[in-house]
Amino acid sequence: MDLSNIKQYWIIIALFGAIIYGSFSLLLTFLNDKLKKNHKLIFGYGLFVDLWRIIPYFFILCTILFIKPEIYNIVKDNMDFKILLLVSFISAFITPIHALVVNKAGTVGQETMYTLAIIPVMIGGYFVLNERLSLYQLLGIILGGVGTIFMSMKN
Repeated sequence: MDLSNIKQYWIIIALFGAIIYGSFSLLLTFLNDKLKKNHKLIFGYGLFVDLWRIIPYFFILCTILFIKPEIYNIVKDNMDFKILLLVSFISAFITPIHALVVNKAGTVGQETMYTLAIIPVMIGGYFVLNERLSLYQLLGIILGGVGTIFMSMKN
C-alpha cells in the first residue's frame, strides 16, 4: 500500500489506530487491586507507563537513523520546536489521566473521554486550520455526543 497519498487511506489508518488505542485502554485496566483503590497510585502508574515508553521510542528512532537517516533530517529540519514542547508537555498527562478515567469510570469513562476529545480538535480545526465541517459530519458529532450522554446515564 503506497501511503504517499494518505488521504485515500485515512479510514483504514484510523481504524487501525482505534484498535491500537482500544487495546491500550483495555490494558490500562489490568491493575493490581491495591493500585485500583487509590487514584494517586493509578495516576503514578500512568506516569510509569509513559516512562517505560521511552525504551521502544529510543529503538525506533535508532532504527530510523540507521536505515533512513534522511527521514530524521527532514523531520528535524522542518520541526516547530515550540509546538514540539507544547505537545510533549500535554502528552505527559494523557496516559496518567487515561489510566485514572478507565480505572475509576470503566468503559463509560473511557468512551466519554474518547468521544469528547473531538471538541478541541474541531475547535482547533476551525480556528487554526480553517476547516469546515459538513452537515453530515456535524450530525455525526451530535449523535456521538447524544450517545455519550445515554451511555453515562445509570439504569
